[in-house]
Amino acid sequence: MTRWPPDPGGEGDWGGSATSGEGWVARWAARLAAVAEALERPVAGPGWAALQAELESVYREADAMSTAAARWRDRAAELAKRWQATAPAAAASAPVRVDHLGASTFLEKGWSRLALGDAPGAEEAFRHALALAPGSAEGEVLLAWALAHGGGLVDARQVLAGVLARLPQHALALATLGYVALREGDLDGAEELLRRAVAVGGDRKATLYAWFHLGVVARRRGALDDAEAAFSEALRQGPNLLQAWYERGRARWEAGLGGDAVAAWRTGAAAGKFNPWGRQCGELVHRVEAGEAPRFVDA
Repeated sequence: MTRWPPDPGGEGDWGGSATSGEGWVARWAARLAAVAEALERPVAGPGWAALQAELESVYREADAMSTAAARWRDRAAELAKRWQATAPAAAASAPVRVDHLGASTFLEKGWSRLALGDAPGAEEAFRHALALAPGSAEGEVLLAWALAHGGGLVDARQVLAGVLARLPQHALALATLGYVALREGDLDGAEELLRRAVAVGGDRKATLYAWFHLGVVARRRGALDDAEAAFSEALRQGPNLLQAWYERGRARWEAGLGGDAVAAWRTGAAAGKFNPWGRQCGELVHRVEAGEAPRFVDA
């Protein structure tokens, strides 16, 4: 009987059988569809426990496959480096096929995943984009952004260093490195990099997020006026950046302006009920109105 998931480099079933990745996905889909159908009816007693066990079983199996897939990806990357080191000289001079259209599709997909707070999903999409367009500065910077959001600050800094060595005035790379410094607690370094990104200009996304993170830097320093000015500029450039309403309310709350804080969160909640940061704003409003202290998450 074939074991799933197989180890990288080991023997495994790569066809469409019940023990392959394709077969498992089909099985999970059928099992989850059955659970969804069962939940359309009243569930109680042993039936409820059985559904719980089924959901836990599918989750464990899917988690195991995700872990194995990550190992395969790392193994492939390791072998790619060995291949590059041993490739004949003629191969080194051969043109590299670049699929810009396919890469842009994955860049958009990754950005969408980031907007939903899915850093691992974004990282995966950006790596796909770089496989189609190796050496893309945009792809490398967005990969660093996803790594930083996922907590991989060291890896993110390394990727950004490579981009800035080639393109010292790359605005988005500067803004992203400023975010990394902010996550590391280096407020002075973060402010310097973010202001450089604003000064370079030419990249709307870089300028937008540079202003937003300058607002976060100011909030952490307790400089409410500076925070308000930075968040106002960020919202002027990107009205849909609901994180700015969240952080603006947080700055006001920490400055003792509870009513103004709730007003900011109400605006953010009303602007995007299905946006993760819009929902966060709404939850803060409910907590405060219920007489509870707000619980903040870092942007």
